[in-house]
Amino acid sequence: MASWLERSDIDIVTIETKTLVVKRHWRIIDDIKEVVPEVKVVLVGDHVTALPRESMENSKADYVLTGGGYDFLLLNLVQYLNGKMGSLEPGIWYRENSEVKNTGNFILNHDLNFLPFIDRDLTKWYLYAYKNGNYKRTPGTYTMIGRDCWWRKNGGCSFCAWTTLYPTFRVRKPELLIDEIENLVEKYDIKEVLMTLELFLLEND
Repeated sequence: MASWLERSDIDIVTIETKTLVVKRHWRIIDDIKEVVPEVKVVLVGDHVTALPRESMENSKADYVLTGGGYDFLLLNLVQYLNGKMGSLEPGIWYRENSEVKNTGNFILNHDLNFLPFIDRDLTKWYLYAYKNGNYKRTPGTYTMIGRDCWWRKNGGCSFCAWTTLYPTFRVRKPELLIDEIENLVEKYDIKEVLMTLELFLLEND
């Protein structure tokens, strides 16, 4: 990967990590920084949300984005690095003069309705549209209208960190879901869409 980055013009690499693979990701990050030190490496995910300083101290990652809204935080970071944003949002860890700093606790208040639809071509949806045991009819695909954990209302699951790390549940407008499904049918001839519809109905009973 590092040698491929050396031949590219990529400025930022973002890695979502989990507890089981975080140490491997540290080594990958260090390899990247060894070959292309100018590339900014960003870590996201629930593990680094719980332990952001750990990854900053054990790897050469430039930034750690905490919380469940790291797509919004990543946009904020890119705009900040491009001089289009005056400050970083809460929830971002960074380095300044070799010292690890952060912008405070993350806030889960972003409006999901402002998110664009998933770029199906960029994510190569067709690779997952046919050989998938979850579909009755193909081609099929997924969409998501909610994020974080709706079970937090009931005390959460004792085995899961999400109820404390992401203690909210947000949904997009139903109209946006219908618009997205229409787009999937018209553009890709999708026959089946799996979604977090049950969570949406329960949340809005």
